Amino acid sequence: MKKTLLITLLGLAIFGCNDQSRQSASPVSSSVLTEQEKHPDRVYVGEHNYYVMESAVTNENWVSDDKIKPMSGQFPKYYVFNSDEWPKEDINDASSYDLPRFQFAWASDGDRYNLQIWSMKTDGTDLRLVVPDTKADDIVFIRRSPNLRYVAWIERRTRKYVYDLKTGVKTRLIGGGYPGMVWSEDSRYLYFHTMPGQNFDVDDARWDSETGEIEAVDFGIGPAAVMKDNQLITLNDYGLVKIDLETKERSYIDFVDRLPDRDILMKFRSISPDGHYAWGENSKYDFFFDINNHTVKKFAAEEKFLRALILGTDARFSARDRVSYLSVVDREKKQTWQWYALGTGEIGVNSNMSLYNGLANDGLWFKESE
Repeated sequence: MKKTLLITLLGLAIFGCNDQSRQSASPVSSSVLTEQEKHPDRVYVGEHNYYVMESAVTNENWVSDDKIKPMSGQFPKYYVFNSDEWPKEDINDASSYDLPRFQFAWASDGDRYNLQIWSMKTDGTDLRLVVPDTKADDIVFIRRSPNLRYVAWIERRTRKYVYDLKTGVKTRLIGGGYPGMVWSEDSRYLYFHTMPGQNFDVDDARWDSETGEIEAVDFGIGPAAVMKDNQLITLNDYGLVKIDLETKERSYIDFVDRLPDRDILMKFRSISPDGHYAWGENSKYDFFFDINNHTVKKFAAEEKFLRALILGTDARFSARDRVSYLSVVDREKKQTWQWYALGTGEIGVNSNMSLYNGLANDGLWFKESE
């Protein structure tokens, strides 16, 4: 009897130990879940970064033009806590260039004194790190070479730099001066506005990407400019100028009704990548230029025409220059998509977004299947 009782107690003790073991195993197994398993709605990029897909904002109050319809859709919202883990833009990766792309300055860690240059496709996908360290607290102007290799930017203090995506080398250009930059069609030369200073005495110059030399040029470069068919098309404060680089012949597009100077001084400007259309605006008017046909239309501010700080090919698509809240418009179909692209950090003051690779996908900003 005593022997039977001892065996029974021993069995219960063993069973109890096994039961406790099973109970204690549960929290251990849950603690080894990956972050992806804990948050299935997130797509992790590296250990610390991720994005989530969110619905477009369709609140009609966000659209100033009542003729344009807000569209639904799903777009990525990025959370970058460690930029070192994020994929860098690779000019040899053709999959990144099947759509036009936006480039912009972003302090992903929230420190505006640590601005980096980033890029994404015009449909919000494929975020890439372009320049890991600009050592700038404010970037007002960014331009990419047609061959995608070089990104040039201007800081608030008008310091100018070029970064080579192939070698990782950053080059400081001479002088200061009001922002104005444009790449030659073959990507060899960067033309830029500067101002006289120590060891140089020029107002406008060009940098040779092959030799590193800088030489003066005898024409100005406005804040919005493109090179097309050996012609410089530039939109300055007061109008649009086209300069033949061989003959130096100039042509102009006059404003509607010969407006007073105070009404034509343009604060914001853009030119489509194909050099066909241009957009300018001030507090009173917006101006839409058809460069090929030498015409310009004027819109009063009260007309609530949806403004276009970034023009796409043939001016079909356009966008404002804010990336934290993206607003893209299809002017042909009169539709707009609006979404929050960034979940961390902040945009530096005046770190204007710009377009490059603009002729990809026949200039369309979304894939037709979408």
